[in-house]
Amino acid sequence: MSSVKVEIAACAYRLRWVEFLKQTASCPTLYQHLRQDCPFQRPFAKAPPINNVEMEDSLKQLNNLVLDLFQRSKIPFNLTSTEAKGLKLLKTRRSELHISVSDKGGEFVVMKRDAQKELTTHHIDSTGVYQFQPPSRKHNGVIKPINNPTPTSFHRQIKSVTSLLEAKCNKLWSDICDKRQLGTDLKEYYKVHTTQLPTMYVLIKTHKFNTSEITESSDLSTICKVRPIVSCCGSPTEKLAWICTKVLSTLLDYVPSHLRDTHSHLQRLNQLSPEELRGQNFCTADVTSLYTNINIQGCIEDVINLAAEHLDSLQLFGLELVDVHEMLELVFTSSYFVFDRKLYQQMLGLFMGCKPSPIGAIVRVYTFERRSVYIDPHYLPTTSVSVYGRYVDDAGTVAESEDQARNLFNHIADEDPDGHLGWEIDYPSSTDQFIPFLGTQIRISEEGKLESKYYRKEQKKQITLNFRSHHPMKTKIEVARNFYKTANISSSSPELKEESYKVVDRLLGNNGYPDPRQFLEYRMEGRGAIPPAEQRSVTLKLPYMSEEISSRITKFIRSKKLPITVVFLPGIKLKDLFCASRPHDKRQCTVTSCQICPKIATPRVDCSKICPIYRITCKLCGQFYVGESCRSLHDRLGEHLRYASNPTSSSYKDEAFAIHYNEHHPGLSPVLIFELLGTESNTVIRKVLEAHFIFNLKPEINNKEECSLLQRFLVQS
Repeated sequence: MSSVKVEIAACAYRLRWVEFLKQTASCPTLYQHLRQDCPFQRPFAKAPPINNVEMEDSLKQLNNLVLDLFQRSKIPFNLTSTEAKGLKLLKTRRSELHISVSDKGGEFVVMKRDAQKELTTHHIDSTGVYQFQPPSRKHNGVIKPINNPTPTSFHRQIKSVTSLLEAKCNKLWSDICDKRQLGTDLKEYYKVHTTQLPTMYVLIKTHKFNTSEITESSDLSTICKVRPIVSCCGSPTEKLAWICTKVLSTLLDYVPSHLRDTHSHLQRLNQLSPEELRGQNFCTADVTSLYTNINIQGCIEDVINLAAEHLDSLQLFGLELVDVHEMLELVFTSSYFVFDRKLYQQMLGLFMGCKPSPIGAIVRVYTFERRSVYIDPHYLPTTSVSVYGRYVDDAGTVAESEDQARNLFNHIADEDPDGHLGWEIDYPSSTDQFIPFLGTQIRISEEGKLESKYYRKEQKKQITLNFRSHHPMKTKIEVARNFYKTANISSSSPELKEESYKVVDRLLGNNGYPDPRQFLEYRMEGRGAIPPAEQRSVTLKLPYMSEEISSRITKFIRSKKLPITVVFLPGIKLKDLFCASRPHDKRQCTVTSCQICPKIATPRVDCSKICPIYRITCKLCGQFYVGESCRSLHDRLGEHLRYASNPTSSSYKDEAFAIHYNEHHPGLSPVLIFELLGTESNTVIRKVLEAHFIFNLKPEINNKEECSLLQRFLVQS
């Protein structure tokens, strides 16, 4: 099945609804407002109305044009023979190797799976931040650990904690919706189902050691430094975390120390006159292990207090601050995660992979700064500073001496009642030394002149988008132009600008860009004005083939005045091909005597797969059914099996398999075979795929009225 055809159908689905809603006079509801930029999928997709004949004709022509162009074209092979052999070798050894992206470097780290597992386990056991949670059971009213836990024991424990957190999140959200009268749609949309606990993975800090020093007998736990990430994607608290972030992100506007981007500090420094800078040196400080040294209750209290101060500026979407407080507390204190199918709990600080964690960490440190940096110098003269800024855990300021700088950061650390906040200070040894900070290097001359230039950390290596990569030419030009633009903004004089440009020259040259500075003169085409709100466009994502094909498709859409924005995507990336955030914790069936798995005919597939498109064949007559679900195969196929097993039940009489077995096999036990046709987390695309399979395979058991309705998800050729 053509993925291109599916993408066009999904685009048409969205366009039909936009067209319909444009003709419907209505005020946006809170539900629609919160859904506008929400990343979560609805469990169901309603068939769109089709009432614009002219638009349907244009969509049909677009579908035929794109399919014709793609069928007659071929993506060029852009690997050398050596690269192709290396890629093939990695594919053959995927089962024994763990491949990940390094921390900050942009390079790939390849190691044996067992070695990576040992490295992660060593980090969990040695830092004192995490605690293993052994499976337990109640005996005579007392909860005791299980002496020799089995994989089933671990699975039941993880499943129990997951269900408990889901229930807590759903109850809290339901109570909030009922109290604030937010409506049933919003309540159901943010409820969670079929979630997984967060998982831990580590990024290797390759810039902290020399890879040539590693041998077969090396102890990686003593050589390799790691950055732990607890990924909360698909976790029970993910939706509540998103709501908290949506509401609280505005708070950062009221944190004076917060640097919004990597150039804000230059703007602040440039506001100071040479007289104010004379005798000063620029210095930086880095908070040691910020996230795991944050006191959670103190963090929540600081965030809510700051929110209360600026309540009139927050958009609460019908919520009250007490609701946000309750959600934030549940999100931050639900610190369970899994690794290698075992349950752990983070005992200190915040998850680095949790959405509101950066806001919490920034506001928490600002609370300390508020009582030290931003206090009247009349009361605390030793902390008087002319400029100070912080980007999460990296702070920059000016000071007359290293002792003065140290005193400033010590005063900030002293405000932490737990005494966990620590700083690593970088102060220049002379006025000639540049100090790196957020992509720039800065120094202040003896005359008080501020000098700055572009800086690229050594650990980032010379890696960026390669010129041979199969990306649209516009993307490559933008990459080059943005590097030079950043270098220009970072440079305080023509001489330093030339130095900055040479850094970019080396980077782009190392990645195959011919004469990199030629891209400074390129003028990008096709940048029209942003359409007004009443001409909202929908996005059509297509694979990039060539500049000619991209141009023809874009020109056709413009000629038909279709409100479509085309995004041409590159092919599959190495990161997508080899890297996984859950290499040791993938879903698998652990149900004892499972009734579903033996009936699945698809090789290497069990009933734990979620968001499936599936086919069920009745072995008694050969007729089959095609369906989809946002849940797991176990849950959905189990329902079909119950319908076929109890076809006379009044609760099931209208279900397809109940009808089939009543009409064709009355009194017989069902014999069903299940096949997985595909998986897709996007609800609309999954529905389009189901419609395509039904249209092409023509299943006999599906309801005919339902099949007719599904035609609205397609664009006919």
